[in-house]
Amino acid sequence: METNIIHSGLPGLDQKLDGIRQGDNIVFRTLNLEYFRFFARHFVYQALEDKRDIHYIRFGKHKPMINNVTNVFVHQIDPDEGFETFCLETYKLANMAREASLFIFDNISILVDYWNTDLMLANFIKVSTKVLSEKKHVTLFPLRRGSHSYDSTSQIRESTQIFVDIFYDDGHYYLTPLKVENRYNPQMFIPHRIDEDLTFHPLTYSTSLAKYYKAVEESGAAEQLQDSWDRFFSLMQLNYSKKELVPADKKKMCSMLMSDDERMQKLIVENFKNRDFIQLHSRMIGTGKIGGKACGMLVATKIIMRHCPEVAEHLEPHDSFFVGSDIFYTYMIHNGFWNLWMQHRANPENLEIAKEIQNRLLNGKLPDFIEKQFKRVIDYYGTCPIIVRSSSFLEDGFGNAFAGKYESVFCISGDTLEDRLIIFEKAVRIVYASTMSQSALEYRRRRNLLNVDEQMALLVQRVSGSHLENYYFPMAAGVGYSYNSYPWSEELDPHAGMLRLVAGLGTRAVDRTPGDYPRLVNLDKPSLSMYSTSKDRHRFSQRKMDVLSYENYDVVSKKVEQMYPVILPWQKKLLFSHDTEAEWVFRDRGQYREVLFTDCQQLINNKEFIQIMQTILKTLEQFYQTPVDIEYTVNVSQANELFINLLQCRPLQAMQNKNIQLPTLTKENIFFEIDKTCMGESRSIPIDVIVYIDPFEYYSLEYNKKPDIARIVGKINKIYKDRGLHLLLVTPGRIGTSSPELGLPVSFAEISEFNVIMEVAYSKVGYLPELSFGSHMFQDLVEAQILYIACMENENTKNYNLKIFETLNERTDEIDDDYRAIIHVYEPKNMILAYDNIKRKVICGKAY
Repeated sequence: METNIIHSGLPGLDQKLDGIRQGDNIVFRTLNLEYFRFFARHFVYQALEDKRDIHYIRFGKHKPMINNVTNVFVHQIDPDEGFETFCLETYKLANMAREASLFIFDNISILVDYWNTDLMLANFIKVSTKVLSEKKHVTLFPLRRGSHSYDSTSQIRESTQIFVDIFYDDGHYYLTPLKVENRYNPQMFIPHRIDEDLTFHPLTYSTSLAKYYKAVEESGAAEQLQDSWDRFFSLMQLNYSKKELVPADKKKMCSMLMSDDERMQKLIVENFKNRDFIQLHSRMIGTGKIGGKACGMLVATKIIMRHCPEVAEHLEPHDSFFVGSDIFYTYMIHNGFWNLWMQHRANPENLEIAKEIQNRLLNGKLPDFIEKQFKRVIDYYGTCPIIVRSSSFLEDGFGNAFAGKYESVFCISGDTLEDRLIIFEKAVRIVYASTMSQSALEYRRRRNLLNVDEQMALLVQRVSGSHLENYYFPMAAGVGYSYNSYPWSEELDPHAGMLRLVAGLGTRAVDRTPGDYPRLVNLDKPSLSMYSTSKDRHRFSQRKMDVLSYENYDVVSKKVEQMYPVILPWQKKLLFSHDTEAEWVFRDRGQYREVLFTDCQQLINNKEFIQIMQTILKTLEQFYQTPVDIEYTVNVSQANELFINLLQCRPLQAMQNKNIQLPTLTKENIFFEIDKTCMGESRSIPIDVIVYIDPFEYYSLEYNKKPDIARIVGKINKIYKDRGLHLLLVTPGRIGTSSPELGLPVSFAEISEFNVIMEVAYSKVGYLPELSFGSHMFQDLVEAQILYIACMENENTKNYNLKIFETLNERTDEIDDDYRAIIHVYEPKNMILAYDNIKRKVICGKAY
């Protein structure tokens, strides 16, 4: 044991504490930092004498804890960068330092000024003391007396090996240990006075104890009754009741609850009233920010309610709850895998660590104090279905949508409170675990966000809809864009915006669902349809509805015709249109059969609905000063009253329109030439790599092997990662579909390096391109600036020349023999691609 002893420079203290051990974390609680400096100075001089390294962690604006001492490593860390970054820097320093170094921190109470809550200070002490102790460092933390709640102080005390109170009065320092781990002597926990000769005297007489307790009383209460977060908002509620809230209070509440982004803060402060912040705080679970998705929903709702009173009366009022971002990190720390999280932050490309963290997130236990608050949410909603949605710091912000990268989970109620709590907590864990999904990490990598603080808050919303028989669903739902990035007709104004509309839950509006086509509504010409014949209207209509099932306790996809008897009669008229031609054919045969399209035609014909959606989109675009997209539900009463629930709003990265000069190529050197069916920014680029999937061979492949082709594409994607080359993927049918018989079931992470994606029609086997407006794949292509091309079997495809492959060198080393007839990789020379998004023309081929 003697080899583990570290001397403090104060022999009396060493004797009193039975020696300082390597790995000890010591918290000095005091009212005045000068009292701490007295002890720190002796530790420093002793460390210099013992030739141990000294590391000073500097982050406060107060006078330095160590001054005019050479051979000290000073590390400046900015708490304003966030809790995670601060912890990561501490973690790196602890691992980098020579064993048994002395670490001294600035006043750790200051961290609450940056992180707003005692909870996160206690979390920092928990995670930092663990790694510092493991590396056998001795660490000194000053903690300001009377600044923190009893609960947080207790957690700090539990995390450290030694916790002492220090006081000063009448020329003497006093020290009282409250905790000394794994050692004991009879006088260890008695208050001691330190005399001028640095001797320690136990206070055992009444006269000396009286002086000691005089110093204690003059130092004030040791703890606060409330956490700093609760104290602040109690004061804000008091000031609000007295009408004394000032603009600075409003801005601080905005920063603590919602966002630090200047553009978002401007929107919030301009549109939120004081009571809105107070009400938001009352709907919080835990502490921290509510995240980007929740911010977007609230801001959009307030903008419409404040500036569009004619629309506001049609909006469903929100009754959401918000799980604060602090709970995400607290959950990890509570379950003991924070060091694993730090390892991932230090090496974010390590997918094995990410997978392990994901597994831990899925299987952890939530702290008891959070479970109690969750019961409050569950009691409020009762048996009404709710959805737990991701709402991370970066999500739905300016420049980062994270569309579809994180999970949202429906909770269909159990019969008892305990059952509902189990279902709810499982949903929370699933959303938390999605932060470590491959697609989320790849999205962050592409956007240089792997090293950015990305805490996960949660948005809990009541599902808008009606309980009909054993199902629950809204009449209709969808996504809306204030700018149409892909107008399919020259008659359409892209600035008028468009809707993607489905019957039932909006899940079918944001995912590329097999065999299904939502209704696309161009808001300048809502009745204009891409399809003129009954055959096309059937082929490109919605065949299934997503609904919540009380039998399955989950989302189920039901054939539309199965839902006809369930849907309310007046809503059925709005969602379905009669195929009169088919009905007459049956009638001629003596059969009276109803044949319906799911096209939402009568809803689209409702001028009030179209006007409401136009007003919402253009108003939000005006205030955001950029195009936006929204998610919404639509419900209509028997009295024809329209109710819109605005679920989400985020800035949309719109295309930049510009003319470029298209090259003139000889016919034999053209690979493809296509009009109109393209989406993306204008560009002229070389094509260095072509990945081509043969549609017939892909069709002929066994169904259960088709996903193998997607994995090979992902492997190729990884090979060319960060090499600065331009890649083109040519694939049959739909990219990113969940059904391999309709196209290639890749994730965005597997095609993230491609610059151009071309979906190719092959009618002989039923492959048909379809860019799903508003889907998560659509968002990925827009944000990644990937050019999308649909090669159709119609007049828009001027040239499509597969013989050009015969002139190219094929690379086969990455393709298994079983798949070389299906997937081909070429590295052409002198291949160029040019796209003009004003003319909406693209040409690709060899240029000599």
